[in-house]
Amino acid sequence: MTIGDTFRHLGFHAANDPRPDAELVGRFVRSRDEPAFAELLRRHGPTVYGVCRRVLGNTHDADDAFQAVFLVLARKAETVRPPGMVGPWLYGVAVRTANKARVMNAKRKARETVAGTGNAVTGWDGTRSACDGVSEIIDAELASLPPVYRAVFVACEINGRSRSQAARDLGWPEGTVAARLAKARELLAARLTKRGVTLSAGLFAAAGVPPALAAGTLGAVREFLSAGVATSVAPAAHTLSDEVVKSMSGVKLKLLAVAALLAGLAAGTVLIASPGEKPGPRLERKAMTNAPVPKPAVDEWKEGKPIEFKDGGRVLSVAFAPSGKTFAVCRDEGRIDFFDPATRKHQQSMVLKHDPKVNPNTEVGTFPALAFRPRPHAKLGDVFAITHKNGVNIGTTNIGLLVDNAPVVNDLPQNWAVAGSDPHQVVWAGDGLVISNGEETRHRDPNGKEQGVRGWADRKHQPCVLAAIPDSESWLMQFDNDRKANDTTVWYWDAADIKQCRRLEGHQSRPVAAAVSQDGKRIVTGDEGGTLIVWEGEKFEEKRLIDLGKGVVQLALAPDGKTAAVAKVKVRIEDYGGGRPMPQEWHEWTVSVYDVDSAGTKPKPVYSWGGTVKAPTAGSPPGPASLAFAPDGNTLLAAFGDGTATPGGGSQMGDQNLKAALLVGRSVGVRVWERVPKK
Repeated sequence: MTIGDTFRHLGFHAANDPRPDAELVGRFVRSRDEPAFAELLRRHGPTVYGVCRRVLGNTHDADDAFQAVFLVLARKAETVRPPGMVGPWLYGVAVRTANKARVMNAKRKARETVAGTGNAVTGWDGTRSACDGVSEIIDAELASLPPVYRAVFVACEINGRSRSQAARDLGWPEGTVAARLAKARELLAARLTKRGVTLSAGLFAAAGVPPALAAGTLGAVREFLSAGVATSVAPAAHTLSDEVVKSMSGVKLKLLAVAALLAGLAAGTVLIASPGEKPGPRLERKAMTNAPVPKPAVDEWKEGKPIEFKDGGRVLSVAFAPSGKTFAVCRDEGRIDFFDPATRKHQQSMVLKHDPKVNPNTEVGTFPALAFRPRPHAKLGDVFAITHKNGVNIGTTNIGLLVDNAPVVNDLPQNWAVAGSDPHQVVWAGDGLVISNGEETRHRDPNGKEQGVRGWADRKHQPCVLAAIPDSESWLMQFDNDRKANDTTVWYWDAADIKQCRRLEGHQSRPVAAAVSQDGKRIVTGDEGGTLIVWEGEKFEEKRLIDLGKGVVQLALAPDGKTAAVAKVKVRIEDYGGGRPMPQEWHEWTVSVYDVDSAGTKPKPVYSWGGTVKAPTAGSPPGPASLAFAPDGNTLLAAFGDGTATPGGGSQMGDQNLKAALLVGRSVGVRVWERVPKK
């Protein structure tokens, strides 16, 4: 009897369910739809079982690990982001679960040996040791591929999805899937060849799931959802599930699709269930108990204690590390300060330095900019890039800034020298980098290949690179075009096929800011006229238009794509008259938080805060220079350049306490807001 036969006995779809993975996950999360879960098990069970058999090599232990993996899915399905990535997500959980089972078994055997009760292990396949070295090499090389190539390789080569199915699951055009899959194969094969390994499909083959195991797993999931415990599985399976969920509690499970799943690419060879195995007893289908739906919490934004720098210096940018362990504040002269996101206590400082012996290319630029790579280094911490006059300096939170000719470190890019470029913008496009100086945008892929995109800039130091597209080698940009008085186009560039760029047209004024949700499904762009456009990120369709009035200069989007922070600056010229030498220029600025799904073209902000500062005599204007949401979306930071407080100044939004941040002759610093439950 096959899994399909077992499912028919249980009253589920037997096979060829046309619904995509994302819909199945969504139905299970919303209503605990058991047939949807059964279809996910049918589709991805063979891959999960292959991992468990390959890592553990013992049928009994593999069965326990298999059931634990799907218990984890039942408990944490809502954390799969995007839902269509459930296949790679399950692969990562399988690797994690099987490795944890191996550790637990080793400890148990050690205890039994000491006690003199050790028993021989039965059911060993004899394949694990033969492939260990090859698997480690593949792990390292596949982990170094850009995320888009890793995702499509896992979907098609490991999970066995067709190109059309993968396109539906990943939310990409089928042509993009085909191109990226071919590129992924090419990159991985080339890297493995250099290390003497041949890329073989057998290493990624799935394993047939015994029907009895599939039926027992569904029964255990049903029992767990109804009673909160699965007594029908072996205690080891339930314990494994608890341990894996506990170990992941501080980790974004959605990153398993591009990180944890690559910790052990060991799918092994094809293993077929024994013909003699019989299915377990037929399970009586019972009505499933839906998990209680909590009432939506009512939140509000509150201002926290600002971050000030008594030693001065313009604050140019602020960025959260993807690990959630730190955030960085970049100031002029290449100074970087790191802070604890929870306590906001200072952790460490770094400074760009020009040294002819070790840093001949490094020279502090006009406007240093900093960005974190979306994927931390396993041992060296969060990886970041900071611009300088002649390119980009790479650093990590554990070892600091790299010298120009530092030895090559696995999974860590080297410094990028672009003589005289003086870039003021940098983003990570996957594992590659994109920089801009307002005249030219340059891209460097992880292999060091460079390509440039030159527009028709009529002014330097104007926005060009607007935002990166998460988990891809794509970015949004805008040209200063002297062939068109006010170019209103946002361009979408893909490094995998840079000639096939897209145009996002709809703005009536020049776009100056953009932000993208963590899953890439929502894009928000803003222009000088104060118009925000919300785009459907996968189809690039305009969804709605928001009119905020003139003065938009910065934009940030929370990871979920529902909350946007917008900074606006208005210039007011005050002519004193009476023979006074010069008029005084003042900047009135606000930072506001909006629900981008709220109705109407002129929504009221959820929260707003602002003030007035006198323009400095030199340097960049004061006001918000950078906005950043924390990875959980519950903290917002705004970095401000230098300014002088209005005498007796106060906020136009009712906040009368500006003195803490706006002090004469001192850096304005970083303002902090937190989303908290409303009292």
